[in-house]
Amino acid sequence: MKIFLISFLISFILSSNISLAQNTNDEQLKRQIDEVMKARDEMLKSLMDDSFSGEFEKRMEDIMKRFGGIGPGNPFDKSDSLAIGSYNWEETPTEKILKIKVTQSKDQPLDIKIENGMISIKGIAETLSGTSANKIKSRMNFQKSFSLPTDIDQSNPEFKNNEKLGELWITFKKIMSKKSPKPVEERIPVKPTDQDISI
Repeated sequence: MKIFLISFLISFILSSNISLAQNTNDEQLKRQIDEVMKARDEMLKSLMDDSFSGEFEKRMEDIMKRFGGIGPGNPFDKSDSLAIGSYNWEETPTEKILKIKVTQSKDQPLDIKIENGMISIKGIAETLSGTSANKIKSRMNFQKSFSLPTDIDQSNPEFKNNEKLGELWITFKKIMSKKSPKPVEERIPVKPTDQDISI
């Protein structure tokens, strides 16, 4: 009988310890679930908040600036300053000239494609930096594309490498629109009648 009583007490103590451990694990699991649910609720609340959309757009613009200037503004921004710096359009009465700052590798010419209203520039840029004793030569592949104005002839551009300024000039002829004069409607006076009133 003593053996039975001792074995019963041991099994009771073990089962209570197991249930206590299980309760502790259940409480930890419940706490973790509560934390996850609270974080989910906060995220959903921020998504429904009107001020979030402005903050989201600001974050997206910051991200776009970091990834090569996608979006509004200059597509050739400082993120690729080793290869292509700034660009601008100059206009004459008969031409539009695209001037692009380029520091390209001497042994690798630029690959320039103009089609479907887009210009794509691809190449290897090279820079030297450091002191006169410790020079560092860097090479970087780059590729940029952007749209062209609609009022230029894309079929026969002229290229000029202005090494002194570190610029590539691409000259496009303007498409001259033939303006037809507006037709003038002929005026025919109305003949007076007896029912007209004069003032």
